[in-house]
Amino acid sequence: MSAQQFSLSTLPTLESPAATTTTTTTNTTTTTTTNKAKPILFGISPTPKAISSRHAYTDEEKEFIRELYLTLPIDKRFETIQEKFKEKYDCEIKRGTYYKIVRDLSTNESTSAAVPAKKPRAKPRMTDSSKYPEFEKRMLNWLRRTKYRDCIEVPVMMEKAQKVFKENILPTLPPDTVVPAFGKGWCIGFLTRHGFNYRTRRLRGWFFTPDAKRVGVSKNR
Repeated sequence: MSAQQFSLSTLPTLESPAATTTTTTTNTTTTTTTNKAKPILFGISPTPKAISSRHAYTDEEKEFIRELYLTLPIDKRFETIQEKFKEKYDCEIKRGTYYKIVRDLSTNESTSAAVPAKKPRAKPRMTDSSKYPEFEKRMLNWLRRTKYRDCIEVPVMMEKAQKVFKENILPTLPPDTVVPAFGKGWCIGFLTRHGFNYRTRRLRGWFFTPDAKRVGVSKNR
């Protein structure tokens, strides 16, 4: 018999036990139940059930992932963890599951001590330097002596203020005091209050010529 002629009709069948009929009679109702016989086909395998690929991760496996996450470099970290996890537990971790475990561990109280600390806060900004009279005195002396006093560059003054405070004022303050950040706003306010012209940007070297004062500068240039 050729393959084209093969069909289910040619397969032998085996009837399950004969159909049975059960009749139950009560005072008012008669119920009849019939169990139909189902044919059994030989030579055809039943459809296999789908195998679930989901994996319930244990605390030990999550801890293993966390330790690798905290110690490995960022470059190709997931690929390395995936490979090591496969070698140890014979299971491949997917990217989405990996990030979920890392995110859950970072907020877990039991492992919060091992999570990398947040970046330190930025330095406090200087807002009122009048409470440091010695600092203001030194800054005024520098402004009056500098060769660029006709038009002070704000970036240069910011650097100078940082240096003056660190070398002359900080040693006189409590040990836990940090050097504040001298921003552009403080510099402009200080220069305006003491009557100095200023530029908010650094200028190239060819601007500093003997004719600079004669040409003139803008106060907010």
